[in-house]
Amino acid sequence: MKRIISILLASMLISALPLSAQTDDAVVADSVATDTVAATPFEPLPLPLTFFTTPIFDGYRFFEPIDSTQIFAPKKSILPESAQWLERQVNQADYLDRVKQNYLIKHAADVKYVASLMKRPPKKFSGQPDLEKTKVSVSVGPVNMNELSTDIATEFKRHNWLHDINYALQFSQAYISPNWYQGGNNNLNAILYLFHNIKLNQNFYPNLLFDTTIQYKLAVNNAPTDSIHDINISEDLFQFNTKFGVNAFKKKWFYSISVDFKTPLLKNFKPNQHDVTAAFLSPGELNVGVGMTYKHVNAKKTFTADASLAPFSYNLKTCICHDINPADFGIEPPHKYVNQFGSSAELKIKWNLAKNITYSSRLFFFTNYHYVLGDWENDLEFSINRYLSTRIFAHLRYDSSVEPAQDSKWKLWQFKEILSFGLSYKFSTKVK
Repeated sequence: MKRIISILLASMLISALPLSAQTDDAVVADSVATDTVAATPFEPLPLPLTFFTTPIFDGYRFFEPIDSTQIFAPKKSILPESAQWLERQVNQADYLDRVKQNYLIKHAADVKYVASLMKRPPKKFSGQPDLEKTKVSVSVGPVNMNELSTDIATEFKRHNWLHDINYALQFSQAYISPNWYQGGNNNLNAILYLFHNIKLNQNFYPNLLFDTTIQYKLAVNNAPTDSIHDINISEDLFQFNTKFGVNAFKKKWFYSISVDFKTPLLKNFKPNQHDVTAAFLSPGELNVGVGMTYKHVNAKKTFTADASLAPFSYNLKTCICHDINPADFGIEPPHKYVNQFGSSAELKIKWNLAKNITYSSRLFFFTNYHYVLGDWENDLEFSINRYLSTRIFAHLRYDSSVEPAQDSKWKLWQFKEILSFGLSYKFSTKVK
């Protein structure tokens, strides 16, 4: 379109010239063009390999073989004879564009740079503060491309093991004056939460599964109503879970072996009494299962689920503290431990509900076909920032091997819930 407009403007300009001048110029142009065609055929110059303009796609009309005569001798012309020299110039330019286009398509590998697609050179910004006017003047200057280094030292470190660490120390406190109209007691609660997960990077080992978690929870509070003990332990649990597997099929099913172990570490007492309710390995639970594991991760990697089924499972319960009745944990006195064989199942999920909200859950089930043991742990964490968080922990347990509680509606069911707020620190090498 631009060329046609240029031709029309040129023709109008030429038509305004005297006829004699137009005729002479036309004759000279025709004679030069005729001599050129007769003397030597048109041969385009060699094209550069490192620089090229954008190709002109105009109907994909390529010339094979190249016929240079049509540049200087157009068959039909829309201009008067006195202005046809201008049309020949336009045809020559158009022909050269087509030759470049034809070469570019046939030898695309030789063309390293396209002018219209090259990025602009970088700019250097420098600021000069003016303390009197409290302003900063920014100037833009050119960058010497020869001074820029193209050698970039790249070093990629392979992470065979992925770590997920979460440490938290949280508090809750209440002060009540002696004349408070509703009464009440002052209290101070502290919760320690340590979590460390180590997982084999399946990007490098897609046929292997190794996942180990070590965690410890300790919740203590002062006991103003306890005349014997200064503090009371409401949560004390050390837990170790590991799982090893080999791919079975579809990269989601694994033949697996799982080991789960948990025990309290400190002694705990009943309020206003010297009776011990828990101690190290009292109770202690160990479960080893052989079966299959299914792993699922959604496309956004915000939801992960591991489901394990172990038809062959071994369960060990211990109570080594002499001050605790083993019958409280389903062990017949005077034995300090009991071995059981049966089946177990486990379901673990982790769901990032939002950028700062994470829900984790673990459901464990074991049966020796005479009694049923179930654990359902739920953890909902709200991260305020990197160092502050709020956590809600709920633990529901069912054990048919112990005597049902007579003075409670829970019977064989047991439940614990903790709400805490405080300091936290997270570190992870897992891919997000």
